[in-house]
Amino acid sequence: MSRGMDLSPTNRHNDPESRVVFISPNPIDDFLGYSIRPAEIMSALGRRGVEVHLLTPFPSRLPGVYNHLLERSVFSRVGLDKLVYLLGRRIVKSNGLSRLVLNPRMIRSLWRSLAKSAEPLVRGIEPDVIVGEQDLAAMASVSLGEDLDIPVFADLHDVWPLEETFSGRACRGDSTWETLSELDREIVSRADRTILVGLEMKRVLENTLSVGVEKPIILPNASSSKSIPKIQKNPGGMVYAGNLERWECVDLVIEAAARIHRDFSVNLAIVGRGDQTKHLERMAGKMGLPGSVKGALPRSEVFSFISHFDVGLVSTNKPYALPIKFFDYMSVGLPVISVDGSWADIIRRERVGMVCSPDRVSMAEAMETMLYDGVDLEGMGERGVAAVGERYNWDAAVCDLVEETKKRAS
Repeated sequence: MSRGMDLSPTNRHNDPESRVVFISPNPIDDFLGYSIRPAEIMSALGRRGVEVHLLTPFPSRLPGVYNHLLERSVFSRVGLDKLVYLLGRRIVKSNGLSRLVLNPRMIRSLWRSLAKSAEPLVRGIEPDVIVGEQDLAAMASVSLGEDLDIPVFADLHDVWPLEETFSGRACRGDSTWETLSELDREIVSRADRTILVGLEMKRVLENTLSVGVEKPIILPNASSSKSIPKIQKNPGGMVYAGNLERWECVDLVIEAAARIHRDFSVNLAIVGRGDQTKHLERMAGKMGLPGSVKGALPRSEVFSFISHFDVGLVSTNKPYALPIKFFDYMSVGLPVISVDGSWADIIRRERVGMVCSPDRVSMAEAMETMLYDGVDLEGMGERGVAAVGERYNWDAAVCDLVEETKKRAS
């Protein structure tokens, strides 16, 4: 059954330049954890004349996209689908229980089930390209594409075995590592194209999996220009807005802020969700920054919230990543303090902030310099807003993907 936009011929693109199906096992839903990257990519493609169809097990209302509901489970019929999804996420993110799911038999069962549910919808839509969002959907898409003779692009947001290692749920060479490495290796070797956030991720993926990534489509993360009125800033205001997972190293932010809090006024806010939330709340309290961890905000409220601060913070230890939060800060005129990573060249080139080493002393020194040494924060902010408007927005990010889908359509 399809839900969302009217799928009658009168409401479909009369002459779309291409037609693309996105398959995602994750919801586009604030309650469950908003999938920012795929949602923004799909919306941008729609604005560029591509007819976009989203297939997901959860009801969605993504503007400009034909939203289809995949086959519903018995849990869905009694209104427990969201609860079961959250329970499943808790199991996958548990150090003790994740091995129950992250094994070859369960992984195979999950992607095969997803492919079986999506097949009748894909046949009816007749897309030019299938895009699999993240690993399970990418493998399901590869299987479908081969059966139906449709090109498949695999959008790998991360290197899954490395992500599990960063989180402490796997170790290099153990059974979970091998299971996820083999899955990603198969996806890369069988998909027609692989979509990556940048060339650094290509290098890491090839080194991790010992497999070549031929002709990747580079689709960097980005943000959207926001018209935020000038407001009164909170003195000493610093904000972190993103995932609260172990690999984000948000404890580094708290340690650095506590270090300068001895001598300066500090107003730190940490917003987001993740398995480190409770740990970070306790840590902030012990280090003299109680109430700093605010919890999650709906995506629609994030931009107005972070605009009240002087500086945005990035602390991830994934050097191959390209954090969306970084571009979100720029979009509302926030200068950035960030640890080094593949995005650091953008900070230096656009002159929108400071890059520091990933330790509390270096970050504390950067905080003190940015907030209290007369740095031109307003100028940095203005350059950031302009850069997002011209180069680092989603419409610009999808250019190569639009061209590739057009080639397949022709």
